[in-house]
Amino acid sequence: MSTRPGSQWPAGPSVLLVLIDTLRADALSAMPRLSQYAQQGVGFSQAITAATWTRPSLLGLLGGDLATAVGQSAEEMIPSERERKRFYALDRRLLPRALRDAGYMVASIGNNFFLLGYPQIGLSLGFDEVADVRHPVEDTPAISRAAISFLQEQAGRGRSFFLQLHYDAPHWPYTPPPEHQKGITDAQVAQLMGLSEAESKGAKLDGMARAYLGEAAYADAQLGRVLDELDRLGLRERTLVIVVGDHGEVFDPRHNHYVPSLKQPTLYHHGWSAYDEILRVPLVMNMPKRLPQGVQVSAQVRLTDVAPTVLELLGLGTWRAILPSGQRGDGQSLLPLIFPQQAPRPQTTPRPSVGAGLQPAVLTAAAPSPDKLALARFDDEAQGRPAYAEGQNIRALRYGGYLYLRRSDARLQKAQGNDGIGPVLRVAEELYDLQADPFQHSDLLAAFAAAGKARDAGSSPGSAGDPMADPRLGPILARLREEFARHTPQTPEQGLPLVHLMLAPDARAGHLLTGTLVSSDAGLAVQGVRNGEVVPRGPGRIELKLRPGGVVDVLVDPAARLELTLARDGLSVAPRELLLGPFSLPLLSGSPQAGAATTAAPTATSGEAAPSPIVIEGPLLDRLSSAYIPVPGERGEVLLWRDQTAPGVAAASTSGASAAKGSASEVETLMRDWGYARPATPGASPAVPSSPAPATRPADGGI
Repeated sequence: MSTRPGSQWPAGPSVLLVLIDTLRADALSAMPRLSQYAQQGVGFSQAITAATWTRPSLLGLLGGDLATAVGQSAEEMIPSERERKRFYALDRRLLPRALRDAGYMVASIGNNFFLLGYPQIGLSLGFDEVADVRHPVEDTPAISRAAISFLQEQAGRGRSFFLQLHYDAPHWPYTPPPEHQKGITDAQVAQLMGLSEAESKGAKLDGMARAYLGEAAYADAQLGRVLDELDRLGLRERTLVIVVGDHGEVFDPRHNHYVPSLKQPTLYHHGWSAYDEILRVPLVMNMPKRLPQGVQVSAQVRLTDVAPTVLELLGLGTWRAILPSGQRGDGQSLLPLIFPQQAPRPQTTPRPSVGAGLQPAVLTAAAPSPDKLALARFDDEAQGRPAYAEGQNIRALRYGGYLYLRRSDARLQKAQGNDGIGPVLRVAEELYDLQADPFQHSDLLAAFAAAGKARDAGSSPGSAGDPMADPRLGPILARLREEFARHTPQTPEQGLPLVHLMLAPDARAGHLLTGTLVSSDAGLAVQGVRNGEVVPRGPGRIELKLRPGGVVDVLVDPAARLELTLARDGLSVAPRELLLGPFSLPLLSGSPQAGAATTAAPTATSGEAAPSPIVIEGPLLDRLSSAYIPVPGERGEVLLWRDQTAPGVAAASTSGASAAKGSASEVETLMRDWGYARPATPGASPAVPSSPAPATRPADGGI
């Protein structure tokens, strides 16, 4: 990808990523505009989500890896402080961050508080701008209006952009405008309920499923407005458009369970179920002249494959998400599947033996046995890539035409609508043959157990009830258990956050930043330097020289005192000229330090012959934390920040009002510490502005 002469902006394609919440793959039947768009581009009929609810799915989509691998559990809706620290300390370069660093304008518009770093429930993922649109029903057209305004603003700027839209429809509650529900057919509703054609005749159809499809149709119409504007502005041919669902929703009554550990049913929900109605989501890519038209990829793919595909299409393959340890994300580019004639055939190696007598199946001219045919599916490239998904008390592996489920808490109860909840069952594992049982109504493991111990007359004592001892089921289960273990993500180790000192670019003049950085941590270590030089001058002390755009990365104890003595072009850098933290705020002269209100910030006079030291210590160190690189400016500003280890000081809360109050308090504390706001009376805290709390979902519908 090239850049325009004399500009740091990329001249490559822009990206419009549209995420439609809770959109199942079979809901496309109610979305004519998106279906048409898929026919004009590339559609993936077997796209599998990375998780059964939004935040971990979004991390998989943008990070090219499962949520656990980037430091976030898929279990808890509100991340623990430890998980937040781990996520920010790992410093994964998710797709927004990668494109932002490459010069793109990166923005998000939608109804998704998981993208907001200030509430306890969300995370900062690297966007320049996040527009949070929160209003039931009316949020859908509002998102489209905001997206259209954004496209109009960007059309004349010549700068490539990455815009993510997040439509909350068709998420619960299902309240579509009546006109969008009128066209929904009984056959479409029956499909959502997992009813065969014969079963659907005379069956009582679910009104909730019909309303859900109306929501999908509503989102489709509003998405169409954005796509029309893209055409009108002449942006379509240079914009990669991707439309995807983050997960599905349960409408099949035979999948209606009650999960005691979560105290939740699965019907009309997601998060704690992992059948295909949750896992399979739409995935559409469209870009005239760059991507072919009318291509349908039937091989299984994953949402974790989207980010590496985008980066490869943009010529930014080296900007993949990378952990400090050097490990890359699990996702793989989809381009070999989109352009199969250009893709070399992958080299394969035989798999090791998994169990007694179990070897990779090989098809020969002789008629193979059914057992070998079943095993051969695992090595059939047409089946696609193994897909692992995470959820709340549930994990899934979809591989070789099978679906394997495993629960950490095996307790499960059948829920029969208003007829009550059945006795507690223990269902630690489930196994389905997707070719023979596309709706997952016949658990092979449950059927084996129900057949009784006398099934295999020749089995050894105590083995007849073990599915691993069954000659047909055992090899399949062994292979799936092996693959499940291999694909289960490991929580990465958390490292110390880096401190960064940067001299921003200035197109008008060349600057030179010189000086020293001294820390009370004698173990201070330089981790990298760009466009400059660093010389160690003893334990905990470095001498530095940075040119415009230069940055030095330092590994230091987060609690260690920092002392900076800096000069820009020979003139002393005063405290007010050192821009700190995520908002690049100067430390004003006389700003109270948190916890020491009577202690004034150090002062210095710009232009002194000898630079004066600037000291950052105590609670002010916490204010350096930033989730991503602050906007550097264009006039040679001097910035200091530290990779975020925690999102803020607000206490965790499941209450929307409490979270809003905590967030407001956090912002006020920050502004007061920087000297931009003071209490109305000495020693008192400023009043919290009167504003409504963000809208929140009930506990059973908020993911």
